[in-house]
Amino acid sequence: MRLLLSWLALTAALWAAGPEKTVEVKLEGKALGTSTGALHVDLPASFTYSLKGASTLESWSADERVSLKITVMPIPPKLAPKTKQQLEDLLRAGTEKFVPESVEGKAVPFVLNQANGLGLAATFTDKSEVGKPTPKGREHYKLLTSAFVRVGEAFAIATLLSDDASSADHKAALKAIEGLRVAK
Repeated sequence: MRLLLSWLALTAALWAAGPEKTVEVKLEGKALGTSTGALHVDLPASFTYSLKGASTLESWSADERVSLKITVMPIPPKLAPKTKQQLEDLLRAGTEKFVPESVEGKAVPFVLNQANGLGLAATFTDKSEVGKPTPKGREHYKLLTSAFVRVGEAFAIATLLSDDASSADHKAALKAIEGLRVAK
């Protein structure tokens, strides 16, 4: 009977909470004073964030064990990657510095479920952090996921730091990247 009452109480609490709300943030890239595209990102309401100028967002989960940084890059539209292969080449070149210190020993790109464009990412496991206890706060993350995204005329680079790719906060941050959309 206690188990049933506990389950009912939990179900009622989850139902009352409803879906998690998001915070919408606008980021804009500029090259030579001209906009190279603006994007909206929806963050989980539980994440805190700060803006660095108009083009960079830094965000953290409540326990600060997931960190997300998104920058809309000032690349003229005609030079921004347009195909999956161009994006993959850029991703590999941009992440090669992480390869020597990673467990993977190479970039393994994967396609993001990008709702409004094209996105690729690669995750690297830090060899020096494997097997160590998870600290509190913003330091010594075990995983680095680097994502390169093209949405409309805008190009963004996202860096997701965490300890566990299967954690709810990691998945929520990845969903924020996949949900990038053109700002109106």
